[in-house]
Amino acid sequence: MSLKILEHVKDLLAILDKLLNAENKHSIPVNIFYFKYGFLIHLIPENTCHPLKDIVNSVKQRFFLVSKLPNVQATNSVDDSDDDDEEKGALKPGSKLPELAVTTKQHVFVGTPISQQLHYLFWQKNFHDGEMVITEKYIETGGLLKLPISEVRYMASLYVQCVKQREDLPQMWLLCDHAPPQEVEYMGVVPSRTEDPKHPWQVSTVMVRSDEYNKKPGSTLNDLKKYHMTSYCANPTEVHGYARYNVYGMTDGCGQNPDMPQSSISIEFAWDGVREMLQPPPSSSNAVFNIFADPEDVQSILPGITGELNTLGGLYAMLQKKIHEQSLETVEKDEPENDGFDQAALRKNTLAFLDKLRLQSMGQPADSESVSASPSNPIAFGGLSESLNRQDLDNTESLWLFLKELPSSAQMMFCLEIVLHQALAGDYQPVLYTTNQTRMASVMREAISCTSEKERVEMKTKLDEILSPIACLESIVDIGIDKLQNDYVNYFIKQELVTKDLLEYFIAKDVSNSEKLQRLLKLHCILSLVTLSVSYARIDYDNLRQLIPAALKFYENHSHTETPLFSLSLPAFSTSSADIKNTCVRQFQPQAWVAAITTSDHHLTMAQLHAKDPTESLVEGNATLQGNSYSITIVKAHKVCI
Repeated sequence: MSLKILEHVKDLLAILDKLLNAENKHSIPVNIFYFKYGFLIHLIPENTCHPLKDIVNSVKQRFFLVSKLPNVQATNSVDDSDDDDEEKGALKPGSKLPELAVTTKQHVFVGTPISQQLHYLFWQKNFHDGEMVITEKYIETGGLLKLPISEVRYMASLYVQCVKQREDLPQMWLLCDHAPPQEVEYMGVVPSRTEDPKHPWQVSTVMVRSDEYNKKPGSTLNDLKKYHMTSYCANPTEVHGYARYNVYGMTDGCGQNPDMPQSSISIEFAWDGVREMLQPPPSSSNAVFNIFADPEDVQSILPGITGELNTLGGLYAMLQKKIHEQSLETVEKDEPENDGFDQAALRKNTLAFLDKLRLQSMGQPADSESVSASPSNPIAFGGLSESLNRQDLDNTESLWLFLKELPSSAQMMFCLEIVLHQALAGDYQPVLYTTNQTRMASVMREAISCTSEKERVEMKTKLDEILSPIACLESIVDIGIDKLQNDYVNYFIKQELVTKDLLEYFIAKDVSNSEKLQRLLKLHCILSLVTLSVSYARIDYDNLRQLIPAALKFYENHSHTETPLFSLSLPAFSTSSADIKNTCVRQFQPQAWVAAITTSDHHLTMAQLHAKDPTESLVEGNATLQGNSYSITIVKAHKVCI
């Protein structure tokens, strides 16, 4: 080894040591660059998915990711003369280092664990680990520049020498420019321990090649098996399969288009005995159903209850603003706002609304547009046709439906004043359930119980306090929360998805309205999960009975903004999951398909087929009517003891 290479190894070790011992070493990215050769080295912390996550999924180990340093003064060769000019490879003035985009997702496993092994490079893991919550980080390398293969090989050779001197170094993966004829996308240097006391460490050099998949020579499964047996002198081999089918949305990780729906549904399969490329998984294979439900994506399916929840949130925000503004003012009593509405017309509409309530309380239909139903679309599953509509609203719930349609808080307060004065005068007898403990229900009960003129005068004074702008808004928010709580409970209970005791946390009465609203938002996330599962995946009743309690349990300890990826196990030979698995295989083509060729001595060759974006296929002129156009990634590793 030349003295120059030894010097380069020494310099590289110093840089890696500085990076590994940095105080902020768990952040992404940690950018330490090797100026001479234009390398940009990122230390990716543990519990972060590898960019080749279907192939190298060692999330528990940290690793180096090496890309090209942008805007550098280029050198002719890494083996140039011994010119020690420190300006070579330096950043141009004003240049910025590229940053790694990182997406964090929580993953909730639901149902019976599946112990079948999924094969990745250098390790395996259970297909379904059990009911638990984990957090996964994904990195996006699209913003990084790629290195020429000659520089990658030189850097890899330096790193092998570094490992010889310091055996505790992690993996290093280098981004390649994918230029022909090599077509190399990644090169990896992976140290690992051996059982040989004379050679306790070994280094695996990994070549990841990508190309178009068109069944050309060298890309069939038989070709790969022959290569594997020739390279490792091994016979026979086993081939383990993995496939992911996208049912709805984009499930390929982190770089989703913000203009596209964020919700996604996919099904993953794992099976053994693969015989050919793109072989469909057998009906008896194990599978996992993944669903990521963004509540904003189902607004068109749930317009009624979504609109009510949004209105309630807006009113609560308005209430908090008024409370804050009043705290800053010197006046003791706030004055009601007047937005110039037609009071006579609004009074007439309010009295007509009370007439409808009277007719309904007497068992007579008011008209075809009853005020006692929430305007939501029905959602059916498993042969059931129950919906979010309720025909058993009491009068404060119906009052909420009437008030929420008014365009301003001033009009809401005006109508509420008419309703309460009608109740006090005995012209309106509200129908209230005994379970209705809202402030408005208590006031109405007290108003209609006044029998003497003295009681009515005292009650009128009390109403004047209740009808102040802030107190009025508080009452409207209160009845809105109560109504929506009843809507969600009614839906989940009548659909027999959960028992009422599982909902107690979400409908507790002894917490603030702010907390009640947060818990309603959590229930809406769970309802969105049901809606997406039923509408796009046709998931059956038995599986929903597993999914929804797990979601309730998750949201008891997490915010509604923490929308996780739920993974439901669909074990082999399970009758409850047979239909959804078979339908998926018949109607869709795999987005990702992986074959892992293994031998008894644990050597492994991997091939991944990944469906190309349809727009990319059109640009390249190779779109077909038969199905997806695929690219193939072939991974080969060579182990050398050190």
